[in-house]
This record gives sequence, structure tokens and C-alpha cells, in this order.
Amino acid sequence: MGIFKNIGNLFLSPQQNKDSNKTTEYSFETIQEIEGIEVPSYSMNSGISSPVNNIEYILQRKATEFKKEGKEDLAIACLKKANEIFPHSNFSWSKKDYMRVVEFLKDFGRFDAARKEEEYILEHYEKYFSENALQQNSANEDAIDSFISKYKDIYYADGSDLVSTELTARGCTCEICSCYRGRIFSVYGKDSRFPKLPKELRKMYIHRECALQFSPIIFFKGNKNNFNPTYDPSISLTTSSKIIHYVNRPFIDDRTPEEKKYYEQERLKKQAEMQDRKDYDWLREHLPEQAPKSFNGYRKMKNANSANYVKLKNLAFQKGYIIN
Repeated sequence: MGIFKNIGNLFLSPQQNKDSNKTTEYSFETIQEIEGIEVPSYSMNSGISSPVNNIEYILQRKATEFKKEGKEDLAIACLKKANEIFPHSNFSWSKKDYMRVVEFLKDFGRFDAARKEEEYILEHYEKYFSENALQQNSANEDAIDSFISKYKDIYYADGSDLVSTELTARGCTCEICSCYRGRIFSVYGKDSRFPKLPKELRKMYIHRECALQFSPIIFFKGNKNNFNPTYDPSISLTTSSKIIHYVNRPFIDDRTPEEKKYYEQERLKKQAEMQDRKDYDWLREHLPEQAPKSFNGYRKMKNANSANYVKLKNLAFQKGYIIN
């Protein structure tokens, strides 16, 4: 792990860019100083590395410090600046990282500001969330064209237009997206041995949460090819004819009963968590004195159906809000 020096509100951090490895000083005494921090020009990472010396990471650390010190505006300024830098970082940052500022605003009781900030983040930064990286960070209806162009050195040399589709794990997809997993598509129909990429996949996903992953692929002459879908380790195809036959199988929901059960369980879990977060946010906005200090604390008391939880439900009901 890297190290950064903390001298009061002055940080010294290696500023990585293409021209130098100079050390840059950052001050966080005022909102103006924080807002004036320039977006770095990071060089690409090689090997194992850590973001702890990156200014966007330091800003998050400073936000936590300011929150503990009761300096709300400085904490919010740090997180907003971190969000501005995240898309330019040489590390990937998740939706949770971007949404820290929203959670801080809620903790400070500034719920209208939190709602506005969440809308802003989803409008300007959603495509950069690390969770969306499998979809090549794009909602573009013609994203596949950009993808082919990105790998033009591979495609143009071979003269093909093939892409493979994968999943990160078994059972994490719905009945629609499962039809497209474990395939090799010919994007423009150049290779008749493979199905042409369906129009609905041109933006390189149907449902982001189903996590279809696209990869460029070269199909060699003879039997030099192999195909091993990650969602099913038992499938290992080592001859070209078997691969072609498999990727041309009927476009149906071919999940196992276990996969379907797992997907449904995960769907219901996510649905329950979303409702619990909605209920918890309402409680800390409208019953701040009675609401638990954390979301995990709220879920714990709900799962235990404790006396305090029953009391909270009754108080919410008296205010016209129903918690099931």
C-alpha cells in the first residue's frame, strides 16, 4: 500500500502523469481550495497497485475526517471533487463510491440536497460506474461499432467481426439474457458459420444487472480453437465443429432449475434491500431521533422484529407511512 503524508490540512501526493512523477501539494482548508484541485492526468497502471496516493482517494479520506469533525460543507466538497476525478482515474470506482456524497448528505439531514445530488450523479456519471464496465461503459445504441473499432488491429488483420459473450458467474442472469450467453456472434454477418449479432445487443447489453461480457475473438482454421463458457465449467469444446454447433443452439432460456432458483432468490434479496433502504431513508428523514444510526442497525432490528422496530413502525404509521 502507498503512503501519503498528512500535515494538518496539507497533503503531499505523487501526481502521476505522462511527463513526470512530481509531488503535488494539496490544501483542504476551504471549499475554494478543494474545488480548485485540478483533475490529474494519470498514466495507466501496470501490475498490482493501489489508489491510496491518488487525490480522489485522499479526498474521500479527508471527507471522512471532516465528517467526524462536524465540517459538513468541507466533507461534501471533497466528495463532489472526488466524483469529478473518478472518471479520469487509473482505477475503477463503483456506484457506492460515487454515491458516498449522497449518503453523507442524508447523514447530515439534508435530504432534498441528497435527492438532487443523486439525480446529478446518475445523469453524469452512471456510465463510469465500475459495475457497468462489462458493458464497455456505454449506453450507446451502436456501442458495438465502437467496440470493433477499438480492436481494429485484431479484426482488420484477420478480416473478421466475431465477438463472444460470457457471464461472470452461473445463475446471475434472467430468462431473456440467458439466451445470449455463451455465444459467438458475427457482428455484421461476415461469417455465416455464426449467428449475426441481434439488433437488441448492439448497445452490448440488455439488462446491466445480468452482466453480459463481450470479448473480441479470432476463430482459427482447423481445430485450433477451444470454447469454455465460464458460467458452466463442465462445458469444454475443443473442436471447431462442436463450437459452431454449440453457439448456434436455439435461443431459449437454457438455465438449469438451480440457476433459475438462484436468480429468483437474488432478485428477491435485492428487491427487499431496496425497500429496506427506502424505509430507512424515510425514517431518518422524518423520525431522525428514533431512527437507528446505520442501515445495518435498522436491518438487524427488523430481522429480529425487536420492540424498538415495532415502535418505529407504529410511529411511521401515525405519520402516514407504512412499513411492511
